[in-house]
Amino acid sequence: MVRAVLLFAIASMMFAPPASADASKLPLLPDGQYQTFETGFNIDNPRFVRNAIRRYQDDATEAGMRVKPFEIGWSEIEPLEGRYQLDEFEDRLASYRDQGWRPLVFLRAIDSDDITVPRYLKGTDEPMSLTDVDVSSPRFIERYNALMDEVVPLVRQYGGFAIMIVNEADNFLTPYPELTEQVTQFVDAVRDHVHGIDPDMAVGVALSNGFDYDDDLDLIRDPLPHHLALIEASDIAVFNFYCRRVPLADQSASVRQRIDARVRAANGKDVIFQEVGCPSGGADGFSLEHQRQFFAQYFQAVSDTSVRVSVVFQLVDWTQATIDFYGNALQPLMDAEPAFRDNPELIFVYLNQLSTIGIVDATTGEPKPAWFEFLNAIEPE
Repeated sequence: MVRAVLLFAIASMMFAPPASADASKLPLLPDGQYQTFETGFNIDNPRFVRNAIRRYQDDATEAGMRVKPFEIGWSEIEPLEGRYQLDEFEDRLASYRDQGWRPLVFLRAIDSDDITVPRYLKGTDEPMSLTDVDVSSPRFIERYNALMDEVVPLVRQYGGFAIMIVNEADNFLTPYPELTEQVTQFVDAVRDHVHGIDPDMAVGVALSNGFDYDDDLDLIRDPLPHHLALIEASDIAVFNFYCRRVPLADQSASVRQRIDARVRAANGKDVIFQEVGCPSGGADGFSLEHQRQFFAQYFQAVSDTSVRVSVVFQLVDWTQATIDFYGNALQPLMDAEPAFRDNPELIFVYLNQLSTIGIVDATTGEPKPAWFEFLNAIEPE
């Protein structure tokens, strides 16, 4: 704890925006819009692809990429109760600083329907969901806040500006809206605690759905109450944003409409799009050109909005090993959901689309046309 307090004192002297700054306006992030990418999750990229990834990171950084997603698990920092392993965490933060990147930190306690906490807190290695754990319990909140005592000063010291603590909980809350209050109570408690450590550090909750286009009704669906409750609890508004499988001529208007719907729901808060993606194949209607135009339209549409950070999801396509891994992981869903059980090809179509979601080809290491739209958005001509 003494170490954490000293780090916070040093960080405060280094950055020092006004104490009255509003965390909903990302006071620790200099003015402007930032484009970045999530590299991807392949564990078996061949060497030439790994080398290509380093080149693309260098090219993007040289063009002006100044923010980069930074993901770490709670159990990586606190594997045993009260035993914090901060050296690797700090080393990674330092490497970001050395490359000129501000970390956008993802340290989630809730990830969709999963409770992503250390074993000591849940008592099992088996997956647990929001129906198994009361995240608003004093014990759960106390342990996460203790984690924040260690983490927040380091994130501030190395140029971080926001910590994402909940990811896509709306996926789970749509069928279980009665659990919304548990989640918002957790977020409220953590947000207030983080602001007690550092008033300027933003706490984020990301939404997956709720503002998407209904092709059957030809309109943007209204958000449900739990979507709005999660936005209200969060300092900032954080969303996913993916392309639609529609003719290119119809895509531009809906891109702007869907962005505007999310910005309105943010109600004056700064916006982060944590996943911006579009397949380049895998199903009829998706192509390299469809992907390129989506990104061109997206970056044009957000240029005059309150969207502060756009994270392309993702740099590199999925490899076959990654496809197989997620196919196996989704097997229980295929078995449980009638829509997938009766039409198993749907899940494979979905996986095939995701396998082409990168803006770099995983088999060749070559850039797709969408890569150049991303690069141009960082450094406009």
